[in-house]
Amino acid sequence: MNYNNTTTLVFDLGGVILNLNMERALLEISGFMGTDPFDLKHAYINHPFLREFELGLLDKKQFRLKFRKMLRADLEDKHLDELWNLMLADIPDERIQWIKDLRNRYQVVLLSNTNELHIEAVNNILSNKSLSLEVLFDKVYYSFAIHERKPEKEAFEYVLNDLGISPKKAVMFDDDAHNIDTAASLGMHYVHVPHNDLSQSMLPNGK
Repeated sequence: MNYNNTTTLVFDLGGVILNLNMERALLEISGFMGTDPFDLKHAYINHPFLREFELGLLDKKQFRLKFRKMLRADLEDKHLDELWNLMLADIPDERIQWIKDLRNRYQVVLLSNTNELHIEAVNNILSNKSLSLEVLFDKVYYSFAIHERKPEKEAFEYVLNDLGISPKKAVMFDDDAHNIDTAASLGMHYVHVPHNDLSQSMLPNGK
C-alpha cells in the first residue's frame, strides 16, 4: 500500500491490537446456561442487551442485571465481570511499540466496538506498563462513548468528522470484513488484518 498521502491510521482494538479468546469465554458462558457453545452473532441476536451495552445505552449495573438473567446464575459483580472479560487475552509488547513508533509519523487513533467493562479491564492490563489506551493512542473512539457502532457508516463518519480529515487520508486496520467494506465505501484505505495476527509487515514501512 502507498502511504504517501496518509495522515491518520485508525486501528480496531479486539483481534487487531488486543488478542481475543472468544472460544474460552463462550464455552464458559454457555456452561452456565446449560447450552452448547454459541457464536457471538447468535448471542447478539438473542440477547440485544449485549449490543445496547456496546452502544452505551446501558450502564454497568443495568448490564450486570441482564447478564445474570441470561446466565440464570446469581453471581456477584466481581465474578460476573471476570466471566465477561474472559474473552480478553493480551496485548503483545511489540504491538505497543509499533503504535508508539507510528505516532512519530502519523496520527494514530482507535475505533472499537466495546463497552465500559472491557475498556476498564484492558486499561488494567496496560497499567502494568504504566500505560492506558488513552495514553497509547492520539485519540480513542469507543462505541459506548460515541453511541455509534461499526459496521454502520455513522461510526466511521463520527471519527472522520471529529478529526477533520478526508477519508482518503485515513487507513483502517480491522479484522472484520464488514467493517472493512464500510471503510472502503466511504473512501478510506484499509488493511484487512487476520484475526489476532497483526504483523509489522502490514504497517507503514513494515519489515
